Amino acid sequence: MAKAEELWASLLLGPTDAALDAMHVAMAPHDMALAARWRASTTAVEETEEPKGDTLLHLAAYVGCRPLTQSLLAAGASASLPGSASGCTALHAAAANGHLTICESLLQAGASPATLSIATKRSPLHFACLKGHTDVARTLITKGGADPYATSGGNESCMALLRRLGTVESLALIAELDSLCGQVRAETTGEGREKDAVAADAGEASMVDEDGSASEDDDGGQSWGGNEDGYLEEESDEE
Repeated sequence: MAKAEELWASLLLGPTDAALDAMHVAMAPHDMALAARWRASTTAVEETEEPKGDTLLHLAAYVGCRPLTQSLLAAGASASLPGSASGCTALHAAAANGHLTICESLLQAGASPATLSIATKRSPLHFACLKGHTDVARTLITKGGADPYATSGGNESCMALLRRLGTVESLALIAELDSLCGQVRAETTGEGREKDAVAADAGEASMVDEDGSASEDDDGGQSWGGNEDGYLEEESDEE
């Protein structure tokens, strides 16, 4: 696992380290597959404030090394794997440092925006709000379905966190996220109504007999269910 350890050391120097680029490009597929599943030997990686993690995907997401992040995901790294010390995922790491495109890649790879850290019960959205990364917060809500009002696990919601911070920036973010949630709800409701309407139309279209016609009652209306053929018998005007 020497190559994985070398990648780890280079990532700590920054995402633009020349040695990192050279190693990444030169790695054979089987070496990348091993690196994708490697964890740092130390378990003393504290992630309560800075979720650097103990896998290469965590650290690559945290420092913003998108090429390596993509390679690790393609080689089988789990976007949902929690850090052993805190429970933070690579999405926490990317959100904490405002790496928008990496957050999008991780969401596409199946990372959940609802995962909470162990120590502080914070989601990726908490980290984005705490650090003032508005674009990331917006993406986590619109593309990941994150809920800024959620209080799962006994934690304070993202909105409560922003109110507690009380800065001009945090209060402005509250207003923006509240408006954004309203738009998402409206779009979701609209899509639901459209699906219901399509289902209703499909139901009506299916209520025809085998030759494509529907039975009619005396008033010219269509009726179904009743006699042995599956239709209501027409009523006679005669007593």
